[in-house]
Amino acid sequence: MPSDHFESLEQALLGWFDADESDLPADLRQRVATALLPLHWAMLSPEQRRSVAAQRDMADDPALEDERQFWWQHACRVIELEGLQQQWTQAQAVTVAELTSKEERLRDIADELERLAALERADAARYRKHSRRRTLPAGSHLPAEPMPARTCRFHAR
Repeated sequence: MPSDHFESLEQALLGWFDADESDLPADLRQRVATALLPLHWAMLSPEQRRSVAAQRDMADDPALEDERQFWWQHACRVIELEGLQQQWTQAQAVTVAELTSKEERLRDIADELERLAALERADAARYRKHSRRRTLPAGSHLPAEPMPARTCRFHAR
């Protein structure tokens, strides 16, 4: 669990990504060994080391907790919608009214999945543009849920 005092691993490693592990200061070497598990410094290229350090920072920075929670809920909603889409696709429509209802529901699900995918694309583009910490766009929130949502559970590390 991250502490309130956050020290960026990526920042701590600036100037060290090209170095051999044995060249790292002892305290930094220990921190890297713990942070990279199950990977090892020698297994990674300098670019991969930087990428893994940035990923650890995003996972551990308390300032990003709201964003992590947002994207967790986002992923849960996508999984839920994909399941509903599969159920509605497989559902048998006997009457014209049932077929119309099925088509409307599938269209609503597809529209919501597209809105969520657009948000992912926008976030990915923003991340590539800034190549630093991402922030949620102002006013962003999970879309209104036209269908009942199930709770998505996970185990914290």
